[in-house]
Amino acid sequence: KDKDRLIAWDVTGPGYGPVVGLPEDASRMEDVQAELFVGNLNPNTDSWALKRHFEQVCRVARASITIDGWDERNNRPNSRRWAVVRFHSRWGAMEAMRQLDGSILEGCKIKVGEYTGGSRSRFERDDGAPLLPWT
Repeated sequence: KDKDRLIAWDVTGPGYGPVVGLPEDASRMEDVQAELFVGNLNPNTDSWALKRHFEQVCRVARASITIDGWDERNNRPNSRRWAVVRFHSRWGAMEAMRQLDGSILEGCKIKVGEYTGGSRSRFERDDGAPLLPWT
């Protein structure tokens, strides 16, 4: 590996190894949090396992698995088999999507894509006008 391009060690690389270089467009990407959709999860996957899987590529701010009630028989949350993973940078999210889409997590081939639901940007554009039927 090119030691002149070594940026970090034990910080963000796969397996917490070195990160060598950055893509040319990384400096143009906004350093804002970004979210990815993760589908086809194993029903037994927990948020810690999901976070560890994605931290092979980049630092993760949060991993949230969507649940639908409680499974009384197995005494655990009833997973809806999809999750949202939030990253500290847009570059990290794009790199994780590139590297981990189609990877195997706890026996299931996961699907990774950009998360579009629940976008806060639609609220940021709100002009504040009331949404009452009599106005």
